[in-house]
Amino acid sequence: MFKKTLIAISLLSLSATAAASNWVVGGGYSALSDKIDGDSISLGMVYGSIGYQLELENKDIVITPELRLGVGAGDDTVYGVQVEVDSFTAFSARFQYNYKNGLYLFATPSFAKVGFKATYYGSSNTVNSDWELGYGAGAGYKINDKFSLEAAYDNYDGTGVLSFGAKFAF
Repeated sequence: MFKKTLIAISLLSLSATAAASNWVVGGGYSALSDKIDGDSISLGMVYGSIGYQLELENKDIVITPELRLGVGAGDDTVYGVQVEVDSFTAFSARFQYNYKNGLYLFATPSFAKVGFKATYYGSSNTVNSDWELGYGAGAGYKINDKFSLEAAYDNYDGTGVLSFGAKFAF
């Protein structure tokens, strides 16, 4: 009985380890920029992400459904109103091509929503955007099998988002 239990636990742990090997978490900094009636606005944000890599038959191509969540890390003032990111949520499908030298390129259609906090003379109000369809592209470099660094640019209805981050696979 004890041997059967050990074998069952071993098999379960091996399958759980194999299933867990495609998860990817990450984080980084994003700079949002847009124009409001001709005036520029730039906001900072830190984000975290989680995704699951789906490998195709060609192991160099990976599709990763991903969730990104962020909060403000820098504000700007427009017409006397202080504006900052209150919340950021994005669902993406990353289409990635991995080169043999560790470099990878990716494209990401996304569906995102941003909450902004506006403060004027001590009074604050939070405004949420509608869900916006966006697109993006980027490049990264795998330092090793588990850790990579990357840069990306996304566009949501004219709002540019430049991001720098790191990813950890497990």
